[in-house]
Amino acid sequence: MIVEIVEGGLWDRSQPMARVVDLLNKRLKSDQVCGDTVAKAMDDLYAEIQDGRYARRRKRTKAQPDSQAVRTQADAHSRKF
Repeated sequence: MIVEIVEGGLWDRSQPMARVVDLLNKRLKSDQVCGDTVAKAMDDLYAEIQDGRYARRRKRTKAQPDSQAVRTQADAHSRKF
């Protein structure tokens, strides 16, 4: 069903994964799938066929500040006073 949704143009990578979940749940009616299940299925599809349409976007995490940069900023601040 995921393949039908993607190939039918109902979902692409620019849209949230929740849209795929909603579309699947509308088709299944009695059974419901969760986002984790769909994400795993998308990962498996991508690994199997290497088609970028099935590669989901990953959430970005904020980069942690470099410890050297933090020290340099602290040193610069302490010199002002």
